[in-house]
Amino acid sequence: MRNIPYPPEKIEDGIGFLANQLSFALRQNAARECEAVGYRATPEGLGIMFLLSRQDGLTQSQISEFLAKDKAAITRLLNALEKEGLVNRNHDKEDRRVVRSHLTSKGKKAIEEILPAFQSFFTEIFDGVDPDEFDIARKVLRQIITNLKKREDG
Repeated sequence: MRNIPYPPEKIEDGIGFLANQLSFALRQNAARECEAVGYRATPEGLGIMFLLSRQDGLTQSQISEFLAKDKAAITRLLNALEKEGLVNRNHDKEDRRVVRSHLTSKGKKAIEEILPAFQSFFTEIFDGVDPDEFDIARKVLRQIITNLKKREDG
């Protein structure tokens, strides 16, 4: 297996630089898409809402790990979402020390209204991207993330 030459000659060809640029552009555009359908939500708050729409009842730790955000940031985001009536938190029936987060009916309605805009948005931004190459890009990014986690663990 050949080595990947790194760092690149130009900083803008670096994987970290490109990942950061992509993340920033996605976050900015996601916020605009939400505003266009009548919701003022941060991209991070949206991430929590989309996650809960797929996996209801997650704990703060689970949300933190999945979204790669520290627990304090997740607490602030959940507080803001709860204040807007989009999320509520309840103690687990089996273990009262555990707090689980749930989308409210208002939060579920928001997701239902935001999803069509996002589907259109992603169709637009993926225009001209070969599906096979897209799958390869995801595979590469996942491998890099796995390798980074291995370094953290040992």
